[in-house]
Amino acid sequence: MSKPTMRTAAALSTGLVILLVAVLSSAYTPVAAPSAVQPSAEPPSAAEARAAAQGSPAANGSSATQGPTADASWGDPDEDDPAAHPRADAPGHAAEGSADGAADGAADDPANEPAGKPTDEPTDEPAPETPLTVPVLLYHHLEPGADGSNGAVISTEEFAAQMAWLADNGYTSVTTADLLDWLNGAQPLPDRPVMITFDDGYRSNYAYAYPVLQQHGFTGVVFMVTSLAGQKFGSLEYLGWEDMRALAASGVIEIQAHSHDGHRLIGGEPALIAWSEEEILEDWRKLTEAMAAEGLPPVVAYAYPFGAHDEEAVNALRAAGVRLGFTVAGGRVGQGDDPLLLNRLVVFPGIGECGFARLVTGTAACD
Repeated sequence: MSKPTMRTAAALSTGLVILLVAVLSSAYTPVAAPSAVQPSAEPPSAAEARAAAQGSPAANGSSATQGPTADASWGDPDEDDPAAHPRADAPGHAAEGSADGAADGAADDPANEPAGKPTDEPTDEPAPETPLTVPVLLYHHLEPGADGSNGAVISTEEFAAQMAWLADNGYTSVTTADLLDWLNGAQPLPDRPVMITFDDGYRSNYAYAYPVLQQHGFTGVVFMVTSLAGQKFGSLEYLGWEDMRALAASGVIEIQAHSHDGHRLIGGEPALIAWSEEEILEDWRKLTEAMAAEGLPPVVAYAYPFGAHDEEAVNALRAAGVRLGFTVAGGRVGQGDDPLLLNRLVVFPGIGECGFARLVTGTAACD
């Protein structure tokens, strides 16, 4: 039985899924990975993508509505890579407010108040606090000297500078367990939380991201396409099972789910949309069994391939035991959000320190 193609507001339309596929000009040659990990439509141009990334997302809270808009594009790091990437979805918008009009009548005119009578009654109540929200950053592939022409590839130099900015500005990384407990009201988060995520499972996350995260005392989350473990396509290499075990044992990077074999199109649609509920559950079974067989911790979080999902997919994964689901809908995560429909902020190359600060804080941090 064919599956309905209705998407949630955060899902990407089929026309937005097939986007720019760029070929890297040079082969990816990672540095030696750390030893055993000791705990110690036409898409816009790359310049337009960077300009969109520098725009301010919602300053307060998560997206209330998220419709697909053409604000940024990004493609695969390699045309031979089967894990094709979508564009980011629309950024979240600030919460709407309303203002009451002034009442008519001379009796309400401050000029008519008796002498000495204050126009504003004093109050001892403190000003309401802005609710805490969490920026969840989304990266893909890291490469030394990347020129920014591919929106899915961040240079190792830029990534290191961004992590240094987070550390210098008092941010504390949070794990999936931290985020889940906070969403459930079981524990608070630090004043400046951030989650750092990587989609697909490129080995560059181990070779380049891991040592930088460890240097700053940060944690990260890799969402792995498990059918691609240990494979190489063109210039891209994926994490092997030994790599994943080492990362998981380090406590620095946790391994979570990006489907087993669902990062592909079927009849022009993302697999998760085209599949029936039974097929989604079968893919989840293969993923969890493969990770268990390789000695990895149980999976609790799932990043939707291409960010695409519909009600049937979300409900199937929820019933399977997924506790956190991550989209590519722009915006921050708020405590009232559905745990299976969490926003993320795509980090594009070339946004600079000010652009990164705006992305993380939701405000114009500098000129």
